Amino acid sequence: MNTAPQPLDTAPAPYPLPNGWRWVKLGEVIKDIQNGFACGNRDESGIIQLRMNNVDRLGNIHFADYLRVPKSAVKSEKYALQQNDVVFNNTNSKELVGKSALFRGYEEPVVFSNHFTRLRPYDNLQPTILIYWLVSQWQAGVFAKLCNSYVGQSSVSWEKLSQLDFPLPPLAEQERIATRLDGLLTKLREAKRLIAEARESFTLRRAALLHKAFTGDLTADWRTAHPQPASEAASTPDDAPYDVPESWQWVKLGEVCSFIGSGVTPKGGSDVYTSTGIKFIRSQNVYADGLRLDDIAHIPNSIHVQMSRTTVQDFDVLLNITGASIGRATFVPANFGQANVNQHVCIIRLEAYSIPQFIANFLNSPQGQNAIFDTQTGVTREGLNYGQIRNLLLPLPPLAEQQEIVRRVEAVLAREQAASELLALDEQISVIEKAVLARAFRGEL
Repeated sequence: MNTAPQPLDTAPAPYPLPNGWRWVKLGEVIKDIQNGFACGNRDESGIIQLRMNNVDRLGNIHFADYLRVPKSAVKSEKYALQQNDVVFNNTNSKELVGKSALFRGYEEPVVFSNHFTRLRPYDNLQPTILIYWLVSQWQAGVFAKLCNSYVGQSSVSWEKLSQLDFPLPPLAEQERIATRLDGLLTKLREAKRLIAEARESFTLRRAALLHKAFTGDLTADWRTAHPQPASEAASTPDDAPYDVPESWQWVKLGEVCSFIGSGVTPKGGSDVYTSTGIKFIRSQNVYADGLRLDDIAHIPNSIHVQMSRTTVQDFDVLLNITGASIGRATFVPANFGQANVNQHVCIIRLEAYSIPQFIANFLNSPQGQNAIFDTQTGVTREGLNYGQIRNLLLPLPPLAEQQEIVRRVEAVLAREQAASELLALDEQISVIEKAVLARAFRGEL
């Protein structure tokens, strides 16, 4: 049997272990390590090279989107992965460095890039146990603390990795733990998959509902029961994206607003934020289903006074105008209290003949999102300026029908939201998963 040497225990134990377990350094149970190789060349008939995107956060390898490198670039058999090899992502962002996966074999040869270190344990350590332990350490943030950070990336060297304390169970116990973890984690990850499917279904149903709302289909029966005069607006503008009911009209968003503007980041940035004071709304607080205030920032009243132009009022519509969440919109509820916004959030203050819930729903609808992103050029979402916001085309029904659309949309979404509260279990499952792995390596499973 190819086993590691038996070292003397001299350092204090991180925590007590069951009888038969012992603390070792990770390097003591790894018989062979190998860093991968870099290759910028591609060859459709070449060899698959494992990259960072092929490894997920749960210890799995995915071959749906791989690259091939020329066979001539593979200078040695040492880069070929064997079944039950463990790959450790040695270079990545600080949050992702340390992702690891178990190679279970593939239908053709696979090599790995220089962003991975390949680990082969001695016979006294099952690869399955090693990968579960590495995943548990990544989840606990061990590698983020251990890494060296450079511009745009972080790395963990084998020298540091090898010195980590590893709780080594007897082989028979390893087999029991691996079987137990396989069963428990498979069930937890299946639950997460079903939640993800439910979330996607909810998103699709919401989009379909809003699409009907802003074509007039949702309230066709209401218009039959409540005839409305034809709009006094001129003929449909040439750039109108689709036809609307006769009682509706296309207007530019700026025509129904009394104010459009965003705030600034106070001098000093986040250093001037306070634990109490005036609520300071940022893009991470603006969601289609309302304002999320779990991590709301606050600013002193003195800064709020200096930013009086962007003092938030009840029923203002808020629109994210930069970054990854560009186009996300909501409205300020009644009795919200004093608040302001930073430069990433635009206030849209409406005239009396349109209601904020209607405008926010339109901006979040497929039609509204298309209108927003049609203003963007290139491959990046650079941001919306005030002129683009004012010129967004809006299908505007009479006020009574706006109110009916909002009522129907809110009624349906309230029922959906009650069901979707189960989706919050996703985060709880992640917590349970971490707890299961932690207990496994304390001998408590």
